[in-house]
Parts: sequence; structure tokens; C-alpha cells
Amino acid sequence: MDTTDALDLISQFDRASDERTIVALLRQLTAQMGFDHFRMALIFPNTIQRPDVIIFNGCPQAWVDAYTQANFFAIDPVVQRGMVQSTPILWADLMDEGACDEQSLAVMTLAQEAGLRDGITFPWHGANGHVGLLSLVTHSPRPRPEWLAAVPSLTWLSMHIFEAVARVCLVGLSPHDALSLRELEVCRWAAEGKQTSDIAQILGITPRTVTFHLNNVVTKLGANSKCQAISWALKQGVVRLNVELASVANVDE
Repeated sequence: MDTTDALDLISQFDRASDERTIVALLRQLTAQMGFDHFRMALIFPNTIQRPDVIIFNGCPQAWVDAYTQANFFAIDPVVQRGMVQSTPILWADLMDEGACDEQSLAVMTLAQEAGLRDGITFPWHGANGHVGLLSLVTHSPRPRPEWLAAVPSLTWLSMHIFEAVARVCLVGLSPHDALSLRELEVCRWAAEGKQTSDIAQILGITPRTVTFHLNNVVTKLGANSKCQAISWALKQGVVRLNVELASVANVDE
């Protein structure tokens, strides 16, 4: 795929307005790049214990059904690695001895038997705590240099794709925008571990007002308690690093 085609594809992803269009564009990308199948997962940090996941499937239906019924997502080594890694994941590396446990290795072996014999996965960790995994798959093994040669362009493309997919999937679901500026301030200081009295002193308001704002945060985020609300706020990017008060250090040669 040349630069013109890549930019055109990115533009189409940017204009996408629904999930079906995303699937069609992923299928187009797969064909243009010479792959056989694709699979893209977007993980939503709505809760820590039971996050929601949307999977855009471009794999054989028999494998999709088997993967879903056996809940392979919970033990998929690609998913496990992608949760903690930002660099591309070569499937062949996961098959190396000691790279994953016996249970996870069984998932990769079954995938190979289903015709998904080789692949590469691009992880993405969004600003609001979402995790994305874009896998491009082949029917036959490819040499490692061939995979690595495609990494720069695919990494660049995948970043644009993830942003577009997140925009489509998260439309109307921005808890950050739902909170007032004062509620965000109170939430940030609570996330720092400050007590109600401390927050009141810092912001120049009464403890009762701090409690009022925290209760609003709980309600708006749909949490069951203040602790859960703060946890969700951190995971979903509602509370972000305050760069205005950052302590900056320069490193020179």
C-alpha cells in the first residue's frame, strides 16, 4: 500500500459513522496489505472486574464461534500480552518455548489448526484507559523479516484506525465531559488520596460542598460508592495528569 492509498484509507476511517463501516474498512485494509484475516478488539474499562469488549471479526465463522463458546478471550496470550505491551506482537514469538503457559499455547495451536497460522497484533492504549488490539492474520507462516518490514507502516496506520474506532464506539459516552470543572477538581484531589477536609482547604470551599460534588461524581459515573467512582475516573481517563503543575526536568547530553 502506497502513501496515497494509506491516507485515503485513514480518511475513510475518520469519516466512518458506524461499526459495520469499520468492519468493511478493516476488510479492505486486510486485502490491500496482503493478509487473509483480521480481528480487532476494543476493551472498555467500565469496570475493572468485568470490562466490556467489542470484537470486529474478520476470521472464519467456525473459529469465531469456537473462540466465543470456549471464552478463549480470557486466556488468549495475544490479549494477555497486549494488555501490558505497546509494541507489535509477532504470533510466532508467542509459540516459542516458555513464552506462554500450556493453556494459552493451546489457544494458539487451535488457531493454527483453524487456518490462522501466523499473524501480528498491534496493541493500543488509549488516553481514556481503553485498550485496542488489531490482529492481521495469514493462512501460512511468514518469515520474521517480512513481518518486521511491514511494522512501521502498519503501526502508523493502526494508530489512526484505533482513534477512529474509539470515536465510533464511544460516541455519547464521555464521562469526562459530563462532570463540571469543580467536580473534576474535587475528583482529582480525591484520587490523590486527599480527605474531604484537605480538599476543602485546597479549593477554598466547605467540606459539605466537597461531599456534595463527590456525590455528584458518583451519580454521573454510575458508581456505587465514592471509592468506585474514583477508581472508574482513573481507569476511564476522567482524571488525567495535570500538566499545568508538572515538575519538569530536562536531560541533556
